Amino acid sequence: MMVLRKGIRCIKKLLYCLLCFLVLHTFLWLMSEHSSRTLGGLRSNIQVVDEDNSLVPQTRFANKFKAYRLKELPNDVTFDKEDMLDANGKPYKIILWTNRNLGEYTANPEVCFANVSCVITYDKELLNTSHAIVFRAGKFSGRHMPLERKSYQLFVWWTVETPLHTPATNGMNNFFNLTFHYRTDADVYAPYGSTQLILRELEARGETDLEELLARKWRANKTVIWAVSNCYEKRMIYAKSLMAAGLEVDVYGSCFGRRKELGEGRYSPQMYETISQYKFYFSFENSINCKDYITEKFWFNGLRSGAVPVVWGPRKLDVLKVAPTKSFIHTDDFSSPVELVRYLQYLANNQTAYAEYLQWRTWVKHPENIEKHLQELATERNDLRSFCHLCSIIQANERRRKYNLKSPHKIIKSLKEAWNGPENGECHQ
Repeated sequence: MMVLRKGIRCIKKLLYCLLCFLVLHTFLWLMSEHSSRTLGGLRSNIQVVDEDNSLVPQTRFANKFKAYRLKELPNDVTFDKEDMLDANGKPYKIILWTNRNLGEYTANPEVCFANVSCVITYDKELLNTSHAIVFRAGKFSGRHMPLERKSYQLFVWWTVETPLHTPATNGMNNFFNLTFHYRTDADVYAPYGSTQLILRELEARGETDLEELLARKWRANKTVIWAVSNCYEKRMIYAKSLMAAGLEVDVYGSCFGRRKELGEGRYSPQMYETISQYKFYFSFENSINCKDYITEKFWFNGLRSGAVPVVWGPRKLDVLKVAPTKSFIHTDDFSSPVELVRYLQYLANNQTAYAEYLQWRTWVKHPENIEKHLQELATERNDLRSFCHLCSIIQANERRRKYNLKSPHKIIKSLKEAWNGPENGECHQ
């Protein structure tokens, strides 16, 4: 009798454990199903349809989405005019899948300097006839994702910020085909600027007279200018330490109680005119040691305007990869703010020494003098603007499809690894 009672108790415990297991399993399954309808899961129930609108078979654990692209843009890729139209003779379309308008973007022969042309739109109604859908990190909702995709469509993840401000989660796996960002390891390389781009702008606007630029600066007799409205603590502390060491800095922006715009706003001719009177510009970023994060503060506020950038934030080696060797001054080269201030003051009073930091501007008239590593970078990436680059990938893919040639397909298995991994934990604030 005693043995029977013990047996019954054991059976009850087993049944209780089994019930708990089933409840827990059901709860986790429900949570998983819920996450698949939000940003974390990114619509795992999306349907993939072929060109004849038939469903493409899917397996749960295999690559869910069939999409094709070239592994990389060939160095010598060129297009004929007919390559700018799809098999139906219509323009290629790129949809910006965002929850708000982010401004106008173009990809045409005029801005791409090549036979590259795509219509770029926010109109989600054109989903079924588009060739690429670009999702801007932080600007789209996981609750409003496409419900189906064509087998040839490219889903692209786009960000302009560092992993500190746009982290990728594990829920973004097996969804995107391409990454689109400022780092050199991106599928679509989208830097904030490039040496070739700056040289082209200087040539287009006739700003090639170095002697006149130097004369303007020495007439104005102004040392440093800085516009800042994001009062990131570490860069503010460093900038103020330079001022405390005796550096004269004219400041703009709300961090110093001045909301006045430079000239008539960002990228305006008046902005460039104002900054060009100064010898230096503080190109201070909002992150430290983040791979390749070099923004308009360096390219346009600094190099394009004709003020030598004083760089804080990016690694010096990352800057040297993409910019003329002697075009900037990096704060890491100085043991203290006082030492840096003394060097800037020396340059501000020595036109010959200062002019060495602007010699790269003569490459407009003498492109044969462009440093070899910059020539190779321009050739490797075809030196296209970012949406021109994406459009060229579409055209290369579609040209293959016209001739019934398959392109190697790619799916980003782990966006978190692709985005956060290369930083090696060194990117910080």
